[in-house]
Amino acid sequence: MSDTSENLRQRVKDMLPEPFEWCSIPAGEVSIAYGEWKNYTYIGSETRTYQVDAFWIAKYPLTVAQFEPFVAIDGYTDRSYWTDDGWEWIQKTGFKSPRYWNSEKWHIPDHPVVHITPCEAHAYLRWLSQQVELEINLPTEQQWQRAAQGNDGRDYPWGNEHHLEFANTYESKIARTTPVTKYPDNISPSGVMDMSGNVWEMTSSPWQADIPTETDYYNAVVRGGSFNSYKQLAKCTARRFGRGWDYSFGFRIAVNG
Repeated sequence: MSDTSENLRQRVKDMLPEPFEWCSIPAGEVSIAYGEWKNYTYIGSETRTYQVDAFWIAKYPLTVAQFEPFVAIDGYTDRSYWTDDGWEWIQKTGFKSPRYWNSEKWHIPDHPVVHITPCEAHAYLRWLSQQVELEINLPTEQQWQRAAQGNDGRDYPWGNEHHLEFANTYESKIARTTPVTKYPDNISPSGVMDMSGNVWEMTSSPWQADIPTETDYYNAVVRGGSFNSYKQLAKCTARRFGRGWDYSFGFRIAVNG
């Protein structure tokens, strides 16, 4: 990784409110089982193994405080940040911020930003990329699983056993988001935090391969489970499709190379 790339990543860290750190994810492979959930058990009918190149990923999900600058500069009214389909959606909804942005329940600076659709995430990423002159993306679901699971195929970022005190899932009975730093044991082999529970995290991978996620906010694969998901859905291998506008959907950022 060149000094220039390191300096550009540092720009992101300097620009965004804490907590923000990059985690380096080494190259490796992941196996993804494609199927569906039935009775809170994942039934995978086909498993594919992928080689994943080295990349960088944010240590924590993106917080409300880190999304706020995009709202503050009127990013929702600047056409240059939006795809054609995203801009059409903005014109229809009239939104100038995420849904329920002003709700006391969801607008907490160190909690994950939620009620985000993929088209909003892509607009934010385009804005942030322009500010720091670095291409910033949602991770692919292969990258996401690699960051969460490491080399040994573990069930949860910390190991194979579920622990109630390690993550914010349905079993915790909190019934809302929590600070992204609340669970220090919710850590992956590469040091990435909060990948199990709290919020489902959007990826750039489409659920239906022929429909790009940035043009259909109901089509992104989401990973990791959330505060209202049972522990089985918070495993490193759990996957489902995004529905958009969900109070349990958030995202984190990634950089290739």
